[in-house]
Amino acid sequence: MILKATQNISLHSANLEITEVIFTGKTDSYLIVGKARNISYIHELQIVVLDFSEVLRPGNYTLSITYTGVIANDGGFVKVSYINKIGEKKWLFVTNNSAIGMRRLFPCWDEPGLKTEFVIVVNVPEYYNVFSNSFLFTSMSKSPLTTHCIVTSEIPTYRIGIVIFDKHDYTDISPIQNFKLWRRELMEVQWDQILRLIEDVIRTVEHTWQLQEGDLLRNQFAIAGLTDDGVDKLAFILYSIYCEYFYITNHLYVVFREEDIIYNEKIDPIARKIELSRKIGRKVVGQLFGTAVSPSWWSCMWLNEGIATLFGVYTINQIMPESRMLDLFVVQTQQESLRLDDSQVMNPLGSEVN
Repeated sequence: MILKATQNISLHSANLEITEVIFTGKTDSYLIVGKARNISYIHELQIVVLDFSEVLRPGNYTLSITYTGVIANDGGFVKVSYINKIGEKKWLFVTNNSAIGMRRLFPCWDEPGLKTEFVIVVNVPEYYNVFSNSFLFTSMSKSPLTTHCIVTSEIPTYRIGIVIFDKHDYTDISPIQNFKLWRRELMEVQWDQILRLIEDVIRTVEHTWQLQEGDLLRNQFAIAGLTDDGVDKLAFILYSIYCEYFYITNHLYVVFREEDIIYNEKIDPIARKIELSRKIGRKVVGQLFGTAVSPSWWSCMWLNEGIATLFGVYTINQIMPESRMLDLFVVQTQQESLRLDDSQVMNPLGSEVN
């Protein structure tokens, strides 16, 4: 929607090669069709400027952009290596936003305060599964490719999530209705404890905030080698886990080991159950709060994380009152935060992000 006459449009774009830009629109009862005459990149700001030969007058236009991107490990689509059950090295593809990662997937206005519906179409070989944060999802098969069409609710760009993996290598566990935990076929281990914890967290959150059954996510993924991007997605959760075969390191994120999301009541100490519960609580509650509220700017992203952490602990404290989780939170988190504030080694949480 053009509100004021202009000859250029600026979008966020990083590591994308734009080859063609076409705009079409209707204003003052006549049709306009044109191309961008110049495409320039401001790399340090991750901005692309589309310059048009004629003035775009106020009105509604459709902007069609043809471009190519790369699958890397710094945002957008990333590929994660894993070993399947017969010992082969395979690849899984997932969006890893890291807040501003979506500008590496498509040109957009990549700001947290802007929301819209997204229509996402994914073409993959028919032996791949595709999941996304969707309220409408359709699939059409035409060998050897399957087309998946995803329509989201109104969300900001950084909440888009897509997971693509070989359906032969990952299987789902469905202990309760409308819930699935996807994990590698290779991992034939005891899952009953983590499933019981996830079920308890979901039911407690639904009861505490008087949600209807099914309002919370029902797909959760345990993915070997994935680094946690720290961003809550709508409709599904990713558990980052350490893969003993291929180590992906990133000091900006917390990486869980695969055994950290598995609890064996017979051999593991209660401390592991408590830590595991905190991680699950944080993820589930973060999905509830994170998708309901979006900060107006990146400087305020800490607030969602803080709320999710606090209420995740609160939820676990209700499930396991004997753990005194809230008391532990005061000692490990609140007092440590006050100490860091006093030590003057950290920037304030509300510091400006450019």
